[in-house]
Amino acid sequence: MKKFLTFAATTIAASFASMSAHAIVLDFVAEAAGAERAITNGSTITNFQGTGVDVTFTAGTENWFPYFDDLNGDGLPAGLGVCKKVFTAVGAPGDDGMDDDCDPPSDDNVTIEETITLGFSGGGFAIRDITFYDAAHNQLGVGMNDGMIAITLDGGMAMTMLFSEAISMANAGAFAAASSIMFAFVDTQFYVGAISDIPIPGAIPLLLSGLAGLGFASRRRKSA
Repeated sequence: MKKFLTFAATTIAASFASMSAHAIVLDFVAEAAGAERAITNGSTITNFQGTGVDVTFTAGTENWFPYFDDLNGDGLPAGLGVCKKVFTAVGAPGDDGMDDDCDPPSDDNVTIEETITLGFSGGGFAIRDITFYDAAHNQLGVGMNDGMIAITLDGGMAMTMLFSEAISMANAGAFAAASSIMFAFVDTQFYVGAISDIPIPGAIPLLLSGLAGLGFASRRRKSA
């Protein structure tokens, strides 16, 4: 039993190491850290965060701005949202000396009638994991904190679903090889925190709990 458990643990560790080595994570929380800002609508960031992926960011209306929102005062994450208006002059009321902050600062997530679209170069991006945060910077789609979102792939038909369903669908490969993905407000303000091409397989937590059960049973037999 001990040899089996050791082998299984080694296999799982190797699997995680392999996943980490090949994962591409587009982390919008990290992009905003210390560099909160609006960018010009339709901007492309080449080789985003050194991932080799070129990402084009588009807010729904021509005059709006994709926006990278930093941590809030409590240190909770946000990520990618939309801003309708930015400060146009240094020294404007509430400005921090930069001319690319959202005006007002609270209008920096995806809210009523707003969308944010990510376009990917090189034939698409295999989205397998998505992280969302709400207006209070709490993670969406986890536990009881849920709501509705609409997602459109490659300019097709919008699909309305729960945030938790969107995460599950991504994990299952439903958004693989998308050339573009649009996130739209339905009933809950949100930020896109990150997307990745590799999820944590749902079988691994089950396998770990099974191994724990086997180890417990083994100890009980030895003590009997």
